[in-house]
Amino acid sequence: MIEIKEIRSLEHLDLLAKKIVEGYLIGLHKSPYHGFSAEFREHRIFNSGDPIKSIDQKVLARTDRLYVKKFDEETNLRCHLVLDVSPSMFYPKNEKRSKADFSMVAIASLMHLLKKQRDAYGLITFSNQLHEVIAPKLTESNRQRIFATFDKYIAQKNLPNSSNILESIHQLAHHINKRGLIVIFTDFFDSNEIEDFDLQFSKSIQQLLFKKHEIVIFHVLKNNKEVQFDFENKPTEFIDIESGESVRIPSMAIQAEYQKSVSLKIEKIKNKCKQIGVDFVSVDIDEDYKKILETFLRKRAKIG
Repeated sequence: MIEIKEIRSLEHLDLLAKKIVEGYLIGLHKSPYHGFSAEFREHRIFNSGDPIKSIDQKVLARTDRLYVKKFDEETNLRCHLVLDVSPSMFYPKNEKRSKADFSMVAIASLMHLLKKQRDAYGLITFSNQLHEVIAPKLTESNRQRIFATFDKYIAQKNLPNSSNILESIHQLAHHINKRGLIVIFTDFFDSNEIEDFDLQFSKSIQQLLFKKHEIVIFHVLKNNKEVQFDFENKPTEFIDIESGESVRIPSMAIQAEYQKSVSLKIEKIKNKCKQIGVDFVSVDIDEDYKKILETFLRKRAKIG
């Protein structure tokens, strides 16, 4: 039976993201985590030349001190939310959520957190190259542009037909010049079979590190299928989403070799990221979004 899709409309996506963030922040006050606030509103001391109308009257009444609210152009951070939209990200089909669905909900949730913190956010999508590039801003129009981009991928219209992560990261490094936080959602499936992929990926990412960017990578997978290879032990047709190539074989015949190969690839990428100081977090789309929010807030607290 086909499950009800998690994202049924942009309005539903927005409400779902708000619910995830609000639920997480409520739980945060009851947890051992410190240094995070559910308010996130930033103020700065009133300086000579600031408009009088910018003074926060509530803070003045409470503290008898002059503070002004930070406006959009005074945001603390520029955050680039980067989404892999290659064909493999839309697996599995006809289920509650695909990897792309999961990632879009996660990104929408991070957008709510960033807005609360008065941080600017933008979106970049890629497959075999960069596609949509929306610069970080803290405006409603920017939010609407991002959601309009999501709409295309929710409807799965005119999707890319191949992926090249290395080329996309290379383009990303040339495109983003101002220092900021880059948060990448990808499954690391690539149309090109590269033996030393982890090494080449590390070199690509170091181009971003050279420009002093902070980087978090969320490795998005459906764990029981794409890591554990948990399929019924009967002749099954497996189709490569990107190439269209297929093979019919009992899953148990290749399960052990597959698990070993995938685990080794993940471990190599993870180790390379650790060596160069990039946060690498594996996330299972069958779980909730807590790990993503925790990782992001922890990283945000370190940046200051």
